[in-house]
Parts: sequence; structure tokens; C-alpha cells
Amino acid sequence: MFPEDGKAVIVRAELAKELAGGYAPGTKVDVWLIPTDGKPTELALSGVPAISKSTVYLLIEEDKREGVCLVLNPEQINQLMAVEMRGTWRIAPAARR
Repeated sequence: MFPEDGKAVIVRAELAKELAGGYAPGTKVDVWLIPTDGKPTELALSGVPAISKSTVYLLIEEDKREGVCLVLNPEQINQLMAVEMRGTWRIAPAARR
């Protein structure tokens, strides 16, 4: 179910309404970058497994993001790290491609 070289990584992200009520471990999701400079939203990762979510971040009222645990390989982790300072994350069900 999970890649052999996968690592559990928590990403602080806004969840699409389809995932807000919960999801099964292993659900495939797409990770979108919402740039803070007004540029168009861009797909950062596609079809990665999500394990769980945390509601800890919901204690900060104005912050609607949650901690989402994804299973990523080292290359995917590097991809996220390369662009994370440019905006915030949105996680949605994986699109069928």
C-alpha cells in the first residue's frame, strides 16, 4: 500500500471539503501550492497516500489548516521543500489521470 522508501511527513494544509469529514488511511491525494504572490495555484504532488489528519491546528481560529500526514519518498519531500516558502498547501482527493 505504501512505498518502501516512504516516510511519514506532516503537512500543514487546507483540506478540500471532500476530505474534511475524514478519509481512510491510504487515500490518494493531490497536494496543491497556493502561492502568496497571487500567481495561479499549481500542482505540487499527485496521487500520494494520506494516512491521517490532526485537528491540533484548529485551535488557532483564524488558521483553517490542519496537519495532514502523507507518505512521501525522498524525492517528493525535496519537491515540497523546494516550493514551500512560496505559499500554503491545499490537499484534495487525487484526480483521476
